[in-house]
Amino acid sequence: MSCRSLSLCAGFLAALGFATLTGCSQPTEPADTSAEAAHDHDSEAGDHDHAEGEHDHADDEHEHEFATLDEATEEIESLNKTIKDGFANNDVDAAHDPLHHIGEVLEATDHWVQESDLPEPRKQELAAAIEQLFDAFGAIDESLHGDGGKSYDEVSESIQSALDTLNQDTQ
Repeated sequence: MSCRSLSLCAGFLAALGFATLTGCSQPTEPADTSAEAAHDHDSEAGDHDHAEGEHDHADDEHEHEFATLDEATEEIESLNKTIKDGFANNDVDAAHDPLHHIGEVLEATDHWVQESDLPEPRKQELAAAIEQLFDAFGAIDESLHGDGGKSYDEVSESIQSALDTLNQDTQ
């Protein structure tokens, strides 16, 4: 076997090994990720690359078809509080699943906004706030998985600013 062939073989085996070891280490059952697949949020701060169905969420059966923006915002705020409290109490496990779940909720919220009868400027404002939340929570997630990222404290002002935008009257 030539040196080049040996190098290619070793490189392939290393890549294969790396590919099987990345991501979260929790064994899980497939989850419905149709909402995640429908919208791509690859930003520099919020790039999140878990394989589809990789996480087992306690509320996979939970629907994210919101009747109002207030309903969506309430769920985002509830998940944010759980995430914030988890990090404040140094309980990363308490924050981990809600951190992944909030992405699904943000997807559904964005869908609601785009399908709503709100004026176009308000839709754009809300879409920007949702993207800001994706970026902030994505940065937190990156820090959990050793990809740099940011702490909750580092993005808390950005999160609050986006939540304030979501909570503004639509009139």
